[in-house]
Amino acid sequence: MVVSKGGKEVMEAGRRGSLYYLLAEVQVPMAQVNSVTSDVRLWHMRLGHPAEGSIKELVRKGVVQAQLDKQPLQCEECVLGKSKKLSFPKGKHLSTQPLDYAHSDLWGHAQVNSIGGGKSYMTIIDDFSRKI
Repeated sequence: MVVSKGGKEVMEAGRRGSLYYLLAEVQVPMAQVNSVTSDVRLWHMRLGHPAEGSIKELVRKGVVQAQLDKQPLQCEECVLGKSKKLSFPKGKHLSTQPLDYAHSDLWGHAQVNSIGGGKSYMTIIDDFSRKI
């Protein structure tokens, strides 16, 4: 069976039983760069923001043609991606026995009723024992 598109053959398949098997050769994947640029920052972005040492290695091996700057690469996206938020401060309350301090949370309006017919629920957490 030959499939054609616009008068041009695009695929060929052989039938075995009730299945068609595509008759094709496996292509070895390869990357080709069509444009030559000497901008290290552009290569940094194209390659998924690798470390500067990785780009230097590619330049040394001749995979990438670029002029390395004396100054380190400045990338705002990389800096933001490595940043972290400050953690929450420790609580100021100290529980010394059960039910000194309790947290509660009310949840609802559920679309499906519980077995008892309820549509919401409330949790109370004891800060000392962490029991619910």
